[in-house]
Amino acid sequence: MKKTWVSLRSIKQHEFRTTLRYIKVAGATWHDIYIQLGKLQTEAISKLIKGCTGIFVYYLLLSSLGDASNVSISVQGITASVPTAFVTVVASVGFFFIILQMQSALMIVLLRAHEGARLSLRGFSMGAYGLYNGQDEMELSTPLIRYGSFKEVLPASGTLIVLYLIVLASLLVPLAGLWVYLLDLQMIIARSDIVHGVYRLVAVFGVFVLIASAIYTVIFNIPLPIKKNSFSIRWGFLTRLHPPGRHPRLEAWLEEE
Repeated sequence: MKKTWVSLRSIKQHEFRTTLRYIKVAGATWHDIYIQLGKLQTEAISKLIKGCTGIFVYYLLLSSLGDASNVSISVQGITASVPTAFVTVVASVGFFFIILQMQSALMIVLLRAHEGARLSLRGFSMGAYGLYNGQDEMELSTPLIRYGSFKEVLPASGTLIVLYLIVLASLLVPLAGLWVYLLDLQMIIARSDIVHGVYRLVAVFGVFVLIASAIYTVIFNIPLPIKKNSFSIRWGFLTRLHPPGRHPRLEAWLEEE
């Protein structure tokens, strides 16, 4: 049997699009779904920005107020100290959830674009439609031409799109740098002889969380081999199409089982 390669991200997107079909049957219009997806997109991006802001606060604390042993804060002569390992592991867990939020935001953006493309009307721009409804505030400055009656002599829009994507990708550089910083700091704590053994174990767990975030990102997005679940298809779907016990292939399936 020929192998099929599908990513977990694609499966989750397929599940969502299938659910949208039931929502449409229940009476939701294209407008309802598109605008709701726009709200979800805005909320997801907002949460992602807040999460990134919070995680960089941890970086400032660790880099300016801490060493391998403690993070110390002094206010009006009173000093409060927290083991650095605890701060780093909290930051590592926060980093993992930022990755989850980033994945969710990306998938919502792709799902909304897919849903918007389903409405094919001459001269219609789903970005302009979103802007009119209080969303897609950067639509008028986005160099993406959807009107098919024009063809550029020079690839101006394509060039600007590449520049746009490069600038967006550069936003990931600080996040990658923070991952490296936390990993390096926790490795130092784990190998330090002046740090208590419990805190070294905490640092090791933080390293595990960071590595898990990288593994999650890769495995969730790369195509993986899948095969049909014959048992579920036969006994969970096909048998229900006939009266109980009367499916014509029932005996053959029982013999195979």
